[in-house]
Amino acid sequence: MSMIKSGFIALCALSLTAGIAVAQAAPQFKLISTKGTTVALSQFKGKVVFVDFWASWCPPCRRSIPAVEAMYEQFAKNPNVVILGINVEKDPPATLEFVKRNGMKYTVLNDDGSASQSYRVSGIPAFFVISPSGDIAKQFVGFQPGMETEWTAEINRQLKASAAPAKKL
Repeated sequence: MSMIKSGFIALCALSLTAGIAVAQAAPQFKLISTKGTTVALSQFKGKVVFVDFWASWCPPCRRSIPAVEAMYEQFAKNPNVVILGINVEKDPPATLEFVKRNGMKYTVLNDDGSASQSYRVSGIPAFFVISPSGDIAKQFVGFQPGMETEWTAEINRQLKASAAPAKKL
């Protein structure tokens, strides 16, 4: 990888060290999807939710879309998993065109700035796995091929944990 390309990726995927803490309650949001429907995080309580903050101008974001799409396909028949993309560009018509052009089947929401701010997104792409109880289970920043294995493993951990019977004290 060239130094210029590496530097650009570093600029797109800044550190999330000041981001929202794992095990903290996931900030609620209510955003409009590219289909014109209102989607609120609260409607997915009890499910594992994977959230991807992205922009069409960001090369690592564009490279991650096929991986997110493949994961969506993998979990499409599981009613306990939800995949959401949140576009941070504040240009709904351009986002809709990009989604159509790229054949994105998972739900894509248009951020008005509130969701990325409440999640303290300081670099994109930024990915969050939200547990069925509504807490941040894991966060990832940036994208490298193969990262989807980590996403899938965390989603499966959350599914397994939520299906496990409660331990008696």
